[in-house]
Amino acid sequence: MKEDNIRIKIAEISETAIDLVKSGTELTALESWDSLANVTFVAYAISEYGVKLTADEMLDAKTVSDLIRLVESKLS
Repeated sequence: MKEDNIRIKIAEISETAIDLVKSGTELTALESWDSLANVTFVAYAISEYGVKLTADEMLDAKTVSDLIRLVESKLS
């Protein structure tokens, strides 16, 4: 369920149709994914899951699944 919620949020942040945001989708392939999108996602992770993501972690994330794994790793 978290995975679906995170995918939905990534689609919302990047202004991309949800069916185009799959686990293997590269973040750079999302037209509106930029530094502001990164900051927005960090704020979402804090407010929704109570996890803090660092700038380095966000820069290392290359795909949607990377972001999902990152958030999930902070929850365990």
